[in-house]
Amino acid sequence: MAAGAWLTLFAVGTLITEGHGAFGRLLVNVIYLGPHILAIALAVWAARRTDGAYRRLWTMLACALPLWVAGESIVSFNHVVLQREPAFPGAADAFFLAFYAALIVTFLVALRPALMVRSWKAVLDASVLALAVGFIGWVAVVEPQLSQPANLATVVGVAYPVLDVVMLTILASLTLASFRRPPTSLLLLAAAIGAGAFTDVALTYISLHTTSPELSWLKIGWEAEALLLVLAAVAAVRPAEAAQRSPSEDLTDRGLTVVLAGVAVTLAVVVIHSLGHSPSVADAVVALYVVGAIALRLHLTSRERERIGLRLEASLREQERMANTDELTGLHNRRYADRQLERRARAITQDAELETGVLILDLDHFKDVNDAHGHPVGDEVLRLAAERLTRTRRPGDVVARYGGEEFLVILHDVERAHLPSVAERFRECIAEEPFDVGEEHPLIVTASVGGASMPADAATLTELLRIADRALYTAKSMGRNRVQIGGQGDEGSIEGLMERGSVLNFVQALVDYVDASYGAVDHGSEAARLTGLVADELGLEASQRWRACAGARLHDIGKLAVPEVILSKPTALDVAEWEAVRRHPDVGADILSLAPGLRDVAEVVRQHHERHDGTGYPRGLSGEQICIEARIVAVCDTWVAMCSDRPHRASRTTPQAVDELRRAAGSQLHPQVVEAFLSVLSRTEELAGATP
Repeated sequence: MAAGAWLTLFAVGTLITEGHGAFGRLLVNVIYLGPHILAIALAVWAARRTDGAYRRLWTMLACALPLWVAGESIVSFNHVVLQREPAFPGAADAFFLAFYAALIVTFLVALRPALMVRSWKAVLDASVLALAVGFIGWVAVVEPQLSQPANLATVVGVAYPVLDVVMLTILASLTLASFRRPPTSLLLLAAAIGAGAFTDVALTYISLHTTSPELSWLKIGWEAEALLLVLAAVAAVRPAEAAQRSPSEDLTDRGLTVVLAGVAVTLAVVVIHSLGHSPSVADAVVALYVVGAIALRLHLTSRERERIGLRLEASLREQERMANTDELTGLHNRRYADRQLERRARAITQDAELETGVLILDLDHFKDVNDAHGHPVGDEVLRLAAERLTRTRRPGDVVARYGGEEFLVILHDVERAHLPSVAERFRECIAEEPFDVGEEHPLIVTASVGGASMPADAATLTELLRIADRALYTAKSMGRNRVQIGGQGDEGSIEGLMERGSVLNFVQALVDYVDASYGAVDHGSEAARLTGLVADELGLEASQRWRACAGARLHDIGKLAVPEVILSKPTALDVAEWEAVRRHPDVGADILSLAPGLRDVAEVVRQHHERHDGTGYPRGLSGEQICIEARIVAVCDTWVAMCSDRPHRASRTTPQAVDELRRAAGSQLHPQVVEAFLSVLSRTEELAGATP
C-alpha cells in the first residue's frame, strides 16, 4: 500500500512538472533514486535472512543493483548539476548494460537450482517464448534501428531491447518450467524486470519515431521497477515465504497458457508485418516454428496428463487397498468385511436360495502369549495365523481381521449342514502344528470358532453376527479349541450359566456382601446398569457388552481380601493400608479365573483401576492398552462412587460429579468413554437421577 501511494504521488508530480523547473528536476532525478537505494539495502537484508539458492539469488542481486544506481546517478548528475542530457552512448549506458548482464547471470546461476527446472517441455516453452518476444521486439524496435547508419549508438540502442528480451525469456522460462510454485518474491521480481523491460522498449520505440520527445514520464516505469524490487526483498524474508519455498511439487502446467498466448501474438505480428512488407522467408520460418512447436507442446502435455492420470489411478487403488486392509496381517479389515456382509445380505433378500455363512475365530489365551513372550511375538503369531486362514479359505470366501485376535470368515454359498465341517477345517489349520516365531520352542496356539448361517440361523445381518458371536463364547466357555455353530449348546455358555443362576449367582452374592460391609449397597448392580447404557451408546458388540456389564457387576470381588476395618475407615489410609487396597483388582481377577466361563470377565476386573495416563494399578497400563470394557467400568464405577455416601466423605451432587468426570477425562478416565457417559446422562432422566 505504501509503495502504491509513493508511485502514485511520484507519477502525479512527474506528469505535472514534466521534469522541468527546480522541483521537477529534484523529483525525477534525486527523490526518484530513493527506492533504488532502498532496494539495495533490502537486497542485502534478504541475502542475510534467506538460505540456499535464495540467499545466492539475493546476494547476486545486491551486487548487481549498485550498477543500476550508478548509471541513474550519472544521469541525475547531468540533469541536476550540469543541466544537460547525458551523452549517448556514455558512462551511464555502460553501467546500465553491465547491470542487465549481471541480472542474466544471476537468473541462470541462482534461480535454476531454486526452481528445479525440468524436462524437454521446459526447453520447448523457453524456445517458443523467446521466439515470440524476440520476433516482436525485432519488428517493433530492432529492425527500424538497423535501417540507420551503423555506429556505436545503434549498437547500444539495439543492446537494450535485446538484453531485455533475454532477461524476460530466461526468467519466464525458469518460472514456468519449474516443478515448484514460484514464491511471491520471485513473482514480484519478475514483475519488476517486466516493468523495466517495457519502459526500455517504450523509450527505444519513441526515440525512433519522435523528434525531441518529452521522456520524463518514462521515469514512472523505472520507479515502478525499483518499488517492485523493494517489495520482492520484503516478501523474501517473511515467514510465509519460507513455508512457500518448501520442497513440494506443483504439477500445474502453468507454461501452456502463456505459450499459447505468445504463439497467438506472434502469428498476429507476422501477419501485420507481412501486410506492410513483402512476405519474407523469416516470417514464414517464424510462423511455421511456432505452429509446429505448439502442436508438439500439446502432444507432450497430453502425454504428461495421461501419465499423471495413470499415477493418480494407481494411487487411488493403493489408497483403497490400504483402507480395506489390516496393516499387520495383510488381511481385509473389519470395514471391508462389514461391507461384504451387507452386500451378501442384500443378495439373500433378493434370492432366497442363496446362503451365506460366517465364522468368528478367536485365538485362545492370546493375552498370555503377549504377556509371556512380548507383543512382537504376538504380532508374528497373528501374521502366521492370517497366512494359515488364507490358505484354508475357498475361492470367493473372505478372511478378515475382525478385532485384536479375532478373525472373521465370510463363506460364500455354503450349506448350513456343511458349516460345522468347514469351521473345523479352519480350527485345525491353527491348531495342527505349533507356530515357529523364532523362540527356543515353537508356540502351541489354538482357536475357538463360532459360526452361523443366513438364512438358516438368522434372518438379518445383525442377528447373524450376534448368533455367531454367542456361539464363539459358548465354544470358549466349554473349554476352547472347539467349534460351536448356531444357538445349539447354550446350556454351556456364559449366558446359560447366568440364566441357571449357579456359579455367577454365588459370586454376585459375595460381591454384594463386600459392598454392604462398607455401606456401598447395590454398588455393583448400579455400576452394571450404567455400564450397559454406555456400552450401547458406544455401539459395543453383544459379547463385549456382556463382558463389560459382568465386569462392572463383579469388579469389587477382590475386596474380599481387604480387611473390613480398612474399607470402612473414615480417615485417610496409610501406606500399608493403601497397598492392601491396590491389590484387590488382581485378587478379584484371580478369583474369577477359577469360575467356569469367567476368564475374560476376570481381565476386565483386573484392569478397571488402570488410568488413561498410565498411573493406575495394578500394571500401569495406559490408553488403548486398557480393554474397552474396563474403560467403561472405570467411568461408571467412578460415577456411582461419587454419588454415594462413603465412610470418609458425603456424596456429591450431580453437577459436582459431572465436573469431576470432565476434569478426570484424559488423565484418570478415557475421554471418549466420558463423553459417551455424559451423552447418556444428558438424554436419560433415569440416569440423571441415579443415586445408589
